[in-house]
Amino acid sequence: MINKIIITIMVYTNCLTIKDLKYLDLLDDIKYKYVKDFDDDDDIEVDIEDVNVDDDEHPKHYCHTKFIFTLESSRFKVKISKTIHYNGSSPVALFLCGIVSEEESDEESDDN
Repeated sequence: MINKIIITIMVYTNCLTIKDLKYLDLLDDIKYKYVKDFDDDDDIEVDIEDVNVDDDEHPKHYCHTKFIFTLESSRFKVKISKTIHYNGSSPVALFLCGIVSEEESDEESDDN
């Protein structure tokens, strides 16, 4: 019998709405004057990556995901980089599983 180990690297979509960014608390540290120019349905390009965090501040069994994006309008440009820490069975984890890109889903179906 051959045992197979499968390692999955999460590949996320590169756009989130302002509503999604609010849900993930990514705009909490941003002044309202930057956020008010956007509608909840506006798409923002976001770089999303899973990161390893090796410190005593966060539990080892937590997931850590880094978000980097720029809010830009005719009046300003603000670059945001924020890492969130969450339990793998939390609503945040379920939300992030829902935004896995179609490219990864297509690759998984091709493998079967």
